[in-house]
Amino acid sequence: MAHCAATHVAEKDTWVSPELTKLVQFAGLFLAMQLHDHAPAQDLGGCDLSVDEHGPLLSPNSVRAPSLLAVSSAIPANVTVGAVMALIGNDMQHPDLTRAFQVMLSAKLALEAAQAEVKHHLDAFVSKLTMVA
Repeated sequence: MAHCAATHVAEKDTWVSPELTKLVQFAGLFLAMQLHDHAPAQDLGGCDLSVDEHGPLLSPNSVRAPSLLAVSSAIPANVTVGAVMALIGNDMQHPDLTRAFQVMLSAKLALEAAQAEVKHHLDAFVSKLTMVA
C-alpha cells in the first residue's frame, strides 16, 4: 500500500489516509453488490454479516470467506434482502457500516505497523545470535 498523508476521521482517534477514506465510503456498495442477485423478499436469517479488511461480507459466500480479522453479526430471521437494501439507501451508504469498515481498515494498518516493528526486533535479536555463536 502506498504511503500517503493521514487525515483525522471524525470519531475517536482513528487516522486514515485520504485513499482509505474514499474506500470506506463504498462499504454499502460492496454489500449491495453481494445482494443484487437475490430476490428482495429473500430471508437472510441465518446468514452472517461480517466486516474484514476487504469490506463487508454476507456469508456464507461462494466467492470468499471472512478473513481471520473479521468481526461478524448474525442476521436475525425475517430480515429480507429488501430490508437491507432499504437501510443502505439509494446513496449506498450507512454510517454504521461505513464506520465498521473504517475501524477495521485502521486496525489492519496498525497491525501491519506492529508486525513490522516486531520483525525489526526479531531481526536484531537473531543478528546478535550470530555474534555469540
